[in-house]
Amino acid sequence: AGKTDYLAGAAGSTTDNQVPNNSYNNTTLFANVGIAMSARATLRVIGRGELERTGTPGQTAFGRPDLDAFYKRHDGVVGVSFDEQLTPMFRQRATYSVSLSNQQSTNLVADPPYTPAYGSLRAPFQFSDFRYDSLASLRRHHASYQADWKLANDTTHGSQMLTLVGDWDGERAELTDRLANAVTSPSRDNFGWAVEHQALWPRIFVTVGGRVEKNENFGTAAVPRASVAVVAHESAPGENVVGSTTVHVNAGLGIKEPTVLQSFSLSPFFLGNPNLSPERSR
Repeated sequence: AGKTDYLAGAAGSTTDNQVPNNSYNNTTLFANVGIAMSARATLRVIGRGELERTGTPGQTAFGRPDLDAFYKRHDGVVGVSFDEQLTPMFRQRATYSVSLSNQQSTNLVADPPYTPAYGSLRAPFQFSDFRYDSLASLRRHHASYQADWKLANDTTHGSQMLTLVGDWDGERAELTDRLANAVTSPSRDNFGWAVEHQALWPRIFVTVGGRVEKNENFGTAAVPRASVAVVAHESAPGENVVGSTTVHVNAGLGIKEPTVLQSFSLSPFFLGNPNLSPERSR
């Protein structure tokens, strides 16, 4: 519609099973609105929300279902981005978003113990139900800036692109064990900087980059990555023996922090550990 484009929608699904307290309901709402501020600049806002609830009947193949336990989750995210092709050789993009997640896991009635059984098999001891009522309210702010420079685009030098990125994640949470009347409010701020150089020729593609992560959980880490692809053979018209063949070589490091729940959860059934180290990959 003129300088504006927009999309909005809603979706819903419901499932159930022959076991009591096993229904699942999901409602999703989303919207995407873009505004052409000029011939080279676009402002865009995106939003999405999900409402979910499911019953948790337990191990129904071995005994009575739990009729009151449930898990409920409300998620939402809204983001705004500004994209501008400032010159034919330079493009920039700035974004900000905030995501929210409220998760409730509840079982307020302690059902009587039972002895699991399956066919002719019977457990040698009883299983007991446990009461719990935990609530997690999570927020994550994200801001980033990306700049792309086209350094070359000709037959001799190929297509050369340099990308610089800086971003920030601010994590905030309120975690509650309502039966124990215990609350904790952890937070952490993480910063990252990345650089990438991409070079493309007709038969050779090279990408080299790296990122420095300054994380409040695990400190500072550098994660380099590189990728090379070579077209070893191009298929000629009518050739069916070898075909087009490309050889890929990739190497890099990766790092991932524990989630807020993994580090700080108060639930006795999913107790957080603030001393968890990050996952590392090679």
